Amino acid sequence: MVLPAQAESHACEPELLSAEALMQWPAWGVGQRMLLPDQVLVEESEQSKGYMMVSPTSIADHFTLSFETLILSPATVLVVGLIGSSATGAALFADDYDANLPELTRGRPFMMIPFHNAAHNRPGAFIATFDDGQRRILDQAYDFVTRVDTVHQIEFGKDETQVWLDIDGERLVSAPVEEVPQNTHLMLRLRGTGFREAAALFRNVELNQCDH
Repeated sequence: MVLPAQAESHACEPELLSAEALMQWPAWGVGQRMLLPDQVLVEESEQSKGYMMVSPTSIADHFTLSFETLILSPATVLVVGLIGSSATGAALFADDYDANLPELTRGRPFMMIPFHNAAHNRPGAFIATFDDGQRRILDQAYDFVTRVDTVHQIEFGKDETQVWLDIDGERLVSAPVEEVPQNTHLMLRLRGTGFREAAALFRNVELNQCDH
């Protein structure tokens, strides 16, 4: 007897984000984006306090964001994160917001995973949340695995039990899921050292969102 196939527990919808689509994500900070063939160049300008792109709409509770990145400057710190906000698109932040981190960590749910961060004197990736600006580290890696001028495959994900970051297929950090607001946006951020600017390329971006 042939039994009927059981439905999967999650209905996932993979979406390949073209370079043109990534250019449409709202961005804040002192810097610029440039559309290149099948990839996006993101870089800070002088006097920058960070430059970030944020998904224009909120995402599902269960997701994976994967992309390839090429780090172009040794001063670059790369960060993925989650921002809680009921706003959408350009209304997420004021037009003149300079993407400084202290403002980002106060008054809203926020979680970040910096993963190329030797320029900020950190040995490896870490997961951090913030309580009224006070950082709380949930997990820390002590191996520095990313390199300038090397293409790396990044996966940032969340399911019912944990959040995680993989680089080149290796799980670097993970942490139990804490209370996450329903309206959560993805963030891609880069930051230099204050006297050297950050720069990186992003390509082959794919977002998988799953319904419970």
